Amino acid sequence: MQAYRLLRVGDLAQCEPGGPDSRVATVTNGHVIYYIDGVQVGDHSGKFYPRQTMTINWNLWFIDTAAHSGGLSTYIQQVDWVLFAKNQALTPAQVTAKTAAYRSAGSTFADTVDSTGGCSTPTNPPTTPPTTPPTTPPPAANCSTAPEWAFGTAYTGGQTVKHEKSRYGDPSGPASGDGKHLWRARYWTQGSEPGWTQQWEDLGRC
Repeated sequence: MQAYRLLRVGDLAQCEPGGPDSRVATVTNGHVIYYIDGVQVGDHSGKFYPRQTMTINWNLWFIDTAAHSGGLSTYIQQVDWVLFAKNQALTPAQVTAKTAAYRSAGSTFADTVDSTGGCSTPTNPPTTPPTTPPTTPPPAANCSTAPEWAFGTAYTGGQTVKHEKSRYGDPSGPASGDGKHLWRARYWTQGSEPGWTQQWEDLGRC
């Protein structure tokens, strides 16, 4: 059993009190980028990039309980809308345009999370086939011919790599000591380390 290791990173952003603000997070190409009112406030990557399926949750943090001396307290969280764009990395302007289109069409609810299911090959990069046959050799099938996994390389389903997973989920950190394994991509992936993510199937030790 592998011990749980807590990893946290954060950026401080100031919001105007009492006013509405839009918050956008894009998860793609090994980076999670955060925007508030169209301004980028954070960019997290490496071991802080999601390794599992993500969820949308609404939470209230009760931060004034120490000073509360009695009586009734009311906590209000107001969310005007939430938009999930599967396999897309939208800019804040594109998010605003999409939500405006829903409003102008009179739409009040559309469950894009449940209806689309899990993620697959993203629309960024494009999914149109090349006009000429690729010149790269077919995916390797064993450790002797499989290339080393590279953080910045994009892989499609069926491609294989060899890699020794890191000890703490940080590819630039210490190795696990398990030795190199052969991994096969289940679908399009980039920046997700084999051994720590569902994108890769373990085919065994090299």
